[in-house]
Amino acid sequence: MTRRMGRRDWLALGLTRLAQEGAGALTVEALCLAAGKTRGSFYHHFDGHDAFVAGMLAFWRERDTEALKARANAVTDATDRYKTLGDSAVALKTREEVAIRQFAQSNPVAGATVREVDEDRMAFLASIWAGRGAPEATARTIAEIEYGAFIGLLLLYPDADAERRRAYTDTFERMAAAFTHSAE
Repeated sequence: MTRRMGRRDWLALGLTRLAQEGAGALTVEALCLAAGKTRGSFYHHFDGHDAFVAGMLAFWRERDTEALKARANAVTDATDRYKTLGDSAVALKTREEVAIRQFAQSNPVAGATVREVDEDRMAFLASIWAGRGAPEATARTIAEIEYGAFIGLLLLYPDADAERRRAYTDTFERMAAAFTHSAE
């Protein structure tokens, strides 16, 4: 018996295919072939390709931003919240994160979504640094530098394992914490 594909299955497949083969793998035909399903199965869940892409981007945002923020917000201590966010961030699917950013270069909906996600992530990170005692403007600057470095490292070293990404995050945290304490 073949397994039915739900909406989330299609969205996860889209992210996987995007990471493996690029935007060309997101055609309805290519997705159906990869899933071993008919076009009818795809259209049961999506009104068309544009609706699929929008859904895939929303799924990525929920899974890789909103869920991480919720996990971090479940922790009350600001330092532990930062560590929780860092643990979640280093576990992201690097290839998918890079692929979404590449896709955003040619797809306006993806471009707008990535800009919104980046702003949301930086604002959240800034709120954590502010919670750790950094003045608001300093917290925002630290968040922008840290997030820029994180994304840059993903692009430079997409095959870096979680341990290496964790080492970068830990090093940055020590540098920024030292800076915020020396600025007091």
